Amino acid sequence: SSGRPQSSSIWLFAIALLSCFLYTPSSALAADTPFLVPDGFTIDTYATDDLAHDIWCMTIDAKDRICVGGPGYIKYLLDTDGDGTADKATTFTTGVRRGPMGLLIESEHLYSVEANAVLRYTDTDGDLVADGEPEELVTFTGKGGEHGPHGIRRGPDGWLYVICGNTSGVDDSHAGYASPVKEPDQGCVLRISPDGTETEVVAHGFRNPYDIAFDDQGRLFTYDSDNERDHHLPWYAPTRVFDIAFGSHHGWLLPGHKQSYNTPEYYTVDRFAEYRRGSPTGVEYYWHTAFPEKYRKGLFYACWTFGHIYYSPLIWDPTSEGGLMQERRYLRQQPEIFAQPHADGGFAPVDLAIDSTGALWVACGGRDTSGWVYRIVPPDGAGDSQQRQMMSLPKFLVGRQLPAEPLQHPHTVRLFHPSEQDRLRVYDAFQRTFGGINFRPEPRAIDAGYNFNAVSTMESYELTEKIKAESGLELLVEMDLKAEDALTKDAADLAAYWQSDRPAAEIEPWRLNSHKELARTLGCVQTEFAPVLEHLTTVLREDTHPTDDVHFLFCLAQIPAGRTSLANWRIAGAFLRVDKKLVAMPDAYPSRNWPLRLRELFQVHCEHSPQLMADVMWSHTLFGSSIEHSRYVETITDPALKKRVVEKMHQRISQSKAPWTTDFIRLMLEAETPIETDQLLQLWDDQPELRPALAAQLLDQGDPKADHKRFIQLLASAITREQAVAALDLIHVDLCSQSEMEIAIAALVRHSIENDVILEIGKTVYADSPIIQRLTGNAEEQTLIDRLATIDWTIGQAAPGKTFYTARGCAACHSGQNRLGPSLRKVSTRFSRTDFFRHTQYPDLAISDLYRARRYRLANGKTHIGTPIYSSPDQTLIEVADGKHINIAQKDLLLEEPLDQSPMPAHLLLGASDQDLADFWAYIKTL
Repeated sequence: SSGRPQSSSIWLFAIALLSCFLYTPSSALAADTPFLVPDGFTIDTYATDDLAHDIWCMTIDAKDRICVGGPGYIKYLLDTDGDGTADKATTFTTGVRRGPMGLLIESEHLYSVEANAVLRYTDTDGDLVADGEPEELVTFTGKGGEHGPHGIRRGPDGWLYVICGNTSGVDDSHAGYASPVKEPDQGCVLRISPDGTETEVVAHGFRNPYDIAFDDQGRLFTYDSDNERDHHLPWYAPTRVFDIAFGSHHGWLLPGHKQSYNTPEYYTVDRFAEYRRGSPTGVEYYWHTAFPEKYRKGLFYACWTFGHIYYSPLIWDPTSEGGLMQERRYLRQQPEIFAQPHADGGFAPVDLAIDSTGALWVACGGRDTSGWVYRIVPPDGAGDSQQRQMMSLPKFLVGRQLPAEPLQHPHTVRLFHPSEQDRLRVYDAFQRTFGGINFRPEPRAIDAGYNFNAVSTMESYELTEKIKAESGLELLVEMDLKAEDALTKDAADLAAYWQSDRPAAEIEPWRLNSHKELARTLGCVQTEFAPVLEHLTTVLREDTHPTDDVHFLFCLAQIPAGRTSLANWRIAGAFLRVDKKLVAMPDAYPSRNWPLRLRELFQVHCEHSPQLMADVMWSHTLFGSSIEHSRYVETITDPALKKRVVEKMHQRISQSKAPWTTDFIRLMLEAETPIETDQLLQLWDDQPELRPALAAQLLDQGDPKADHKRFIQLLASAITREQAVAALDLIHVDLCSQSEMEIAIAALVRHSIENDVILEIGKTVYADSPIIQRLTGNAEEQTLIDRLATIDWTIGQAAPGKTFYTARGCAACHSGQNRLGPSLRKVSTRFSRTDFFRHTQYPDLAISDLYRARRYRLANGKTHIGTPIYSSPDQTLIEVADGKHINIAQKDLLLEEPLDQSPMPAHLLLGASDQDLADFWAYIKTL
């Protein structure tokens, strides 16, 4: 979701929800094309990986020549014999800074957006090779990379436009005299004058869009990334398509990829389209006439995570005004899937382009994967050759222009009153201060509740103090001021609602949403009015959405008002129901932040009311109905209480026969509640994903002969070197079959263990085994690639493949809720089979910043390797193997340093047979 990856790990899979759209794929496809398009369209493979590996971006010049960029190169891919397939790659330059993220060719100039600059290369003789060093037009001071500067286009005003992510380093030095944005915030659209001497910031407030495209009206579009780490949390923002509003802030408020917050839409710019999770990449406006009428003058945009190309028509909203200075809007769209991977495809689109015949070109690559270029031809074949004629517009009308008067969006106002005079004072203060939508909010003004702190009038300040004091409070009303609504009517209706027992479903939709705003406001002002808090807990019901429940729990956690037993019971029920609600949702897939956030949230509620933990939670009828309740048990600090609660939960979970988790196993051990040997062995056999967590107990409680096969399974999984040494000492070599001996030798190789007895027996007894020969020789990458080419993949079966997946310890880190490795859902739709196995065997080939481990050396001599979760001047919280969290006090920390190796163990495929690999791939395709 952070965008198209560069030199990063294949293991950053910002995994998303399954598509719910109906789709009719084309059945007439070339055998080597990994994706599907609508009936009638054809897909031609233009270039393969041998010409350009790991493509990051693409452009087309005036002669329809394809130019691509990737790590360390810019190349032209040429069809010299005219057969429609590229047969030659001409290197334009290898002197790029890391790699280009955006390319544009105009006459003798090639513009390249690289890590920290926009560069202009020159090719005066037309030999498709740069004449020399490029001219630097713009310099960026940020980190660049995945959230740095990206796509580049020429605007209808003759200026260059560059879309920049939120670590690009765009600041007020880039905002020239006439810049619509003077103080850039987060990702921006940068405008560069035709002569390259001036820059302006024309829009900001983006997270990490990768590309931009102008339509024929001069409107500029982009596709921005979601905050994938916070999926299903209240502040989650999906991928968003913007009809960019010049001079305006588009909602994103925080830098980097680890922390996220997006202002609610009704405080910033409307979104043209949304589509849940994803990694937005290429954006293209279809200006040609070759495609069927349905697709003309519409927008195509690509997602690297799903392997999708979406399409949305651009249709004017008939209710919007036209005119020179009037706002005109396109109708909001639901994305339509134009292209998607087929069952055996690995489709990772990184850029889109349209040639003079109207064909849509797609480049694939990213994260050290195979580079491909495809051409999508319309049903009637290529169209007449034509060049795009961009509408010429005056400079001040480029892009979407907002009217001088602010738009009248719904705007929330809170009324704390027992009197009409107070009501009028609030109305007056907010109208004068917030007369319309704020298009450039400060970071603190992230939602309606914070408006109190932003009010500048003395009347509003006095009122805020009065609210906090709660002096004489009789009624609290939230109002949604709309242009067409009268204040008194809204106040009367909403006040009547708050004083009644009517169910929320009877209230108009916008007033249902006002519950959220009301709770947020009360949290911001930290009201101590207990009746209001208890009233808010009535929204925590069995039929509410889990994201809404968590929203209210967060707001309630900020309210210090006293809790009654009834309020505590409702709050406890919300915590205990949320996981089952998620399971019941067909497309639910929460982020790895979800468990940690809920645990922290529960702790805060317990600080407000210790009775929540002592008397309510553990006696609640729902407690123990989900294994995930262990996250709340972890917060207990009283060892005796913790032991009693763990025993109670163990009893309920055992009775329900629900699957266990590594968190619950760790909780049992911490509470000194042993797992009986019979139950341990049952868990080992039934839930292979738990084996790394159960390894220490098996080594301690297992019988060398009776549990021989289990020790072999342990050696095959992702365990520590110490555990591997212990397991090797316990196995009986004379009981080992050939395949078991191969697994033992694989463990020696993987963990660099010297056990001459096992290695000598293996080399002597099984010297003819090709696997033994591979293991005891050099495990080179090309050897693996050659082997993969000889495997009959049709023999693969998903069921044994799942067993292989869990037995090797993959599930322990790839459940989707672990910082050491994300879920592998949809991985086969983005990566080819060869790329998948290359990076499984050699995870250090490329390492993502999201999953780059760090080493922490402590004053007591201990060393931890893990992924940072949170850091402050006082402490650092990290996640280590099996999802365990460790708090490190800064005073105890001697050294913190990044590691140039993946936290994933290398050579996990050692000892795997061809059948194992075929089964493994068959299972991966089912995800």
